[in-house]
Amino acid sequence: MLKEIFNNIYINKFFAVFFLGFAIKILDDFLDDNENAGIRAIMPYSLLFLSVSALLDLSSISLFLSSYIIGMFKDFKLKLPSGFFSWGESVFVYILGMLFLGFKEMTASIFIIIFIQLIDDLIDYKYDKIVGQKNYAIKYGSIETALIGVVFLSVALMMDFSKTIIVILSTPLVLLCYKRINKTGGNTN
Repeated sequence: MLKEIFNNIYINKFFAVFFLGFAIKILDDFLDDNENAGIRAIMPYSLLFLSVSALLDLSSISLFLSSYIIGMFKDFKLKLPSGFFSWGESVFVYILGMLFLGFKEMTASIFIIIFIQLIDDLIDYKYDKIVGQKNYAIKYGSIETALIGVVFLSVALMMDFSKTIIVILSTPLVLLCYKRINKTGGNTN
């Protein structure tokens, strides 16, 4: 019966993105709040959700890779444990994603994740301003960030309509579920 339910490509994509959303959110909290031991303790769940996402729909990996790439954009000069600068790793991961998943798959995911990042920055504007967190809305302005978000959303919809809609629909659900089950006191912004 479970196999019949997950035989529908859109159901697979939805749950793949849903589990991937948890993986990204956990990883994001880990990186944003690495002094909290509780957040570090749940890192294995991030990997579990990433794995489940990939099992349901391998193309969801392009969203994870794109999240990694966009996450590195905040500080191009940052030297990472690999020995490379963040911009170098971003380029490498993008090329790797294109080789395995294709140009359209990776590029559409980049546009989707940039859109999500810009919306997140608009939502987190006040909080990030108080705590001094880097944020595109703070750096460039809320209206400018919203407008560029519309541009990235439009391109994402043109490149992969169904994946874009599925990400938009699953993101609030991921955030709601994550807030309800997060008992570690970690940052869920």
